[in-house]
Amino acid sequence: MKRSLCAFVLLVAMTLAFANPWGQATARAEEPKPVSQEFEAVQMCSADPRHLLITAHGDAPDLRLEYQDNVDDIQAGNELKIPYTGGTLTVKVYVKDVEKNSTTITMVCDRPSKPAAVVKTDPEQVKSCQAGVQTRNKVTTTDWKWDDESWAWIKDEPVVTYTDYVFVRELTSAEKAELGCTTPPEPKKVTLKVQVDKYSTSTNRLLKAAAGYDNDGLLRRGEDRRHYGHSTWEIVTVSGTTETTKSEWIAKINGATKRLPDLKSSKHWTVKAIKARGVKSITQAWVISGDGKPTAWYAGHTKTGAGQRHSFSNR
Repeated sequence: MKRSLCAFVLLVAMTLAFANPWGQATARAEEPKPVSQEFEAVQMCSADPRHLLITAHGDAPDLRLEYQDNVDDIQAGNELKIPYTGGTLTVKVYVKDVEKNSTTITMVCDRPSKPAAVVKTDPEQVKSCQAGVQTRNKVTTTDWKWDDESWAWIKDEPVVTYTDYVFVRELTSAEKAELGCTTPPEPKKVTLKVQVDKYSTSTNRLLKAAAGYDNDGLLRRGEDRRHYGHSTWEIVTVSGTTETTKSEWIAKINGATKRLPDLKSSKHWTVKAIKARGVKSITQAWVISGDGKPTAWYAGHTKTGAGQRHSFSNR
């Protein structure tokens, strides 16, 4: 606190001695008489003062002050501020030992320096499916404002601001699941062109040949030449989505064919299975095109030599 050098200083030198503290006087002791001083504060400062600073000096521990119907105790070596609003002010000072105590009254004219603003920074982190993990700072600034009544700086209302978001990282799989970011994509349409062949197994030679066509999952051009004249076939086109199941594809193909046995599963025929069941023919379905695969050869189409992909059978 800055104090004016031109401040009025009143040294209260007590001339009365007290053997007992106040409130404990004996019948022989006289009532303590206060020393008082009147002054015009406006004559002491060029600026408009707002309080007096009273400093206690000496060895005796206690002094008592009376002013404007107020009573304050002050310890030796301490200071006491008295509010002041102008005009004449009378301060009465009581001491226990006039030889050991005195007071200095200083009129404070200058406003104290404004304290630095209080700034608090709190980091905040947010997660989202679109932006991943981001962080920003919440900044709370509490400034000071001057209060004439108390002649002091008091805290103003805090002001909250935020910095811009900064990208930290992508979400982990667990975080995506927690936020519900792992919703499945919309199903896509799939169109398949399928050739369905019915192969005769009436002879041992034809039986072994038919059982071997699907041993590697592909039917290459000319691989089924042994069944030329011993098979019937149809080419059909069916549509579904990326979520269509095997059983649903089988039903679609069976619904599209007209003169061939119904397909039942994706199992492969073997010689043992054919002989065990004693069937005279087997039916195989081969994907010619679709499902992201290259177009395969088929009757009347010679632009590619890609093999037809085995899909289903009537086993």
